[in-house]
Amino acid sequence: MRTKKTEQLISYPFYHTDGIARHLEKRARQGWLLEHTDALGWHFRRGDPQALHYTVLYDPKATGYEPEPTEEQRTLADFCAHGGWQLLPTTHVTQVYVSDREAPTPIHTDPVIALQSLRRFGKKRLLLPWLLLVLSVLTTGLAVHSWRTNFIGSLLDSTVWLSQLSMLVMGISCLVYLLPWYRYCRKAARAAEQGDFVSTMGHPYLLQGLMALFLLLLAWHFVRAWGTDQFASIALHAGVYLALTALACATRAYLKRQKADADTNRTTTMAVYLTVALLMLPFLLAGRSTGGTHLPQLPGPPALTVEQLLGPVEGREAQLVHDLWGSSPALTEIVGYDRCYTGEEMTEDPAQPQLSYTQLDIHWAPVYEACLRDTLQGFDWARDDHPGLAYEARPAPKGVDAFYALNQPINDSYPCILCWEDRIVTLYPSWPLSEAQLSLAAAALAP
Repeated sequence: MRTKKTEQLISYPFYHTDGIARHLEKRARQGWLLEHTDALGWHFRRGDPQALHYTVLYDPKATGYEPEPTEEQRTLADFCAHGGWQLLPTTHVTQVYVSDREAPTPIHTDPVIALQSLRRFGKKRLLLPWLLLVLSVLTTGLAVHSWRTNFIGSLLDSTVWLSQLSMLVMGISCLVYLLPWYRYCRKAARAAEQGDFVSTMGHPYLLQGLMALFLLLLAWHFVRAWGTDQFASIALHAGVYLALTALACATRAYLKRQKADADTNRTTTMAVYLTVALLMLPFLLAGRSTGGTHLPQLPGPPALTVEQLLGPVEGREAQLVHDLWGSSPALTEIVGYDRCYTGEEMTEDPAQPQLSYTQLDIHWAPVYEACLRDTLQGFDWARDDHPGLAYEARPAPKGVDAFYALNQPINDSYPCILCWEDRIVTLYPSWPLSEAQLSLAAAALAP
């Protein structure tokens, strides 16, 4: 049984009216006839293939809250009817005319008036893309700074870099949306001076691809957050936003059916939206306070402990921690602690040896050098108080590809770095390690 009706979201930019018309004509030749448009999309019904012509117009004065066509729109529809054009049910902002004549009289005969009308309508529609583009540029600038100063931290937090990548894709989409508009306006203005029309232009298929990529990144973001408190927070915020949007659309549609005037409809819809949003605010704040990703504590003790290096230490009661600190498709970071604390404030006991390490497993080989460089710059913040502070390459223990040690102690520790093909481990012992202890550490921490 063939489908009788279908719905489609038109990805053409609003200004690409010729492209929209050609798309509708192609659908008509396939037997899908445009029935009406609304806030949810363009609705088609199945029928016999027809050779129809379409024209898309916009009313800069319309708000979308009008219950029926305005007096000016009805006058224009009556005028167009004499030329064989029929106005389809629309949102009253976008007006779609259809004609079954072989060569109907064009509705627009003056290119200057046509361009002026489209420009007046575009002033409202271009505000959001410009705001999103500015937001994308600011976000991308902050992201570049973050990646330059904290490469490993940025790469570990897949939530952050997926959001940053999504904002970059959105910015590119805005550019693809905006640039053809200004190019068209420039060419159309020159042609209008000669009394000629210029076909509208745009990149609908590129916009479709970018939108698909944007949605794919969002889906990946949801999959990465699955099973965590963060997923519940994201789902809550997305659900509230969709519910508020559906409520606003339903309120507007109901008032239009009740023939409420545009001002009453707009005021009531906004009041309902804001009231429900304020009522939902405590739930959003509660969801945010419990949000975040809680990574699991790994089973067993850390891979390296003080006892493995020094043997049993009399009177030492250590707290062992073995945690998954961060994880992304590119990296996994594991931390291990073997520390002794004293006093009610649980400060590290200076009389006892302390040990901690950070293990970075690298799943994407291309980022290895950048991760190593970021690790070697880990103490740049302390160089003002420690002149000449730097990691120096030293002879590597057996089985280790490269070894670096800090040229002076810092914060009562003697940091050093052990490197393998796909793993970088930074050790923080509270005493200088001997060659034998380095060999034991390398054997315990090797991949």
